[in-house]
Amino acid sequence: MPKNILFVCVENAGRSQMAEAFFRKYGGKKFNVTSAGTTPSSKLNPIVVSVMKEIGIDVTKQSPKLLSDSMIGDSFRTVNMGCMDKKSCPALFVKDVLDWNIVDPKEKSIEQVRKIRDQIKFEVKNLVKSLEEEKTYSNLQIFIAELIGTFILVIFATGSIVYDAKTFDAQLGIPFAALAPFLALLIGVYAFGRVSLAHFNPAVTVGYYITGHITKLQAVYYFAAEIIGAILGSIFVLQFIGDDANLGANAPNYDFSIFLIFPVEVLASTMLMGVIFYVVYTKGLKGFSGVAIGGIVGLDILFLAFISGASMNPFRALAPALLSGSMGDLWIYLSAPFIGTAIAAFLFRGKFRAQRASNYE
Repeated sequence: MPKNILFVCVENAGRSQMAEAFFRKYGGKKFNVTSAGTTPSSKLNPIVVSVMKEIGIDVTKQSPKLLSDSMIGDSFRTVNMGCMDKKSCPALFVKDVLDWNIVDPKEKSIEQVRKIRDQIKFEVKNLVKSLEEEKTYSNLQIFIAELIGTFILVIFATGSIVYDAKTFDAQLGIPFAALAPFLALLIGVYAFGRVSLAHFNPAVTVGYYITGHITKLQAVYYFAAEIIGAILGSIFVLQFIGDDANLGANAPNYDFSIFLIFPVEVLASTMLMGVIFYVVYTKGLKGFSGVAIGGIVGLDILFLAFISGASMNPFRALAPALLSGSMGDLWIYLSAPFIGTAIAAFLFRGKFRAQRASNYE
């Protein structure tokens, strides 16, 4: 499916229309391109039409369009030509947006508009080049990677608990329960990280959505893959390992107050998402991404599971709870991880926005 490229300016009568036309010429068939404005004009700037005609590009069939939140939400890459007004364009500040800061050709001389045209052409060709160099994967490939990765994670994370209870009367305890998901994530991150960024967790998916790394449609694919993978993982544990320990369902320690249990679960998820974002921000942490992400999950379990259960993953908690019928504490694990990852996402969102903008300077 072609990815959506969106160019945004104020009146959608000049800059963004030229960018749309240039991208349509140079971008090929891998992308759908459109443009829009926060307060669209009734017609195109006639000087813009003229200077584009000079180089053989007819924009007379294009027309100004009103920018909508859905346009931004569905775009793979949004380029702001120079409209950085939160009042007229608040949606631009929800998602990472590439800002070209190009002068408005309105009321400019034809010579000035030619220079603006040539600047936009240069920027568009650079954007096309950078997009072509990016390795992208289809939603189906992402779905398959997430399903398999979540399946493996749930088998290791819950199966280790069931195996310990069945074989060793739970004598291996928390250290064994911490080691298993570390190994699963070590495998999953290195095997599938380049395809799907190795979420394997709907709370992580929400974090990536907040920072603009994935679209709404992609989030649906992730959620579907993660819940199916988690349920299949629990079915595998039930069939091939056993049904002890409520299939490895998470459980808090009520020797502690719920007013401590819940914040600890939030904290564990915030630390997990923070490490994941740091890995992404440093573009792989020099090859140690799997060790870092698996390590923080293992450490969270090792030091926090005796209080909150340290799930950090709503579907990892949901699947064994559904199959074993142990639903009493599920509300903790269906809420706290999302809060924790959202906190980390809002803390990192500005860093990613600045990083993405610098990549195209």
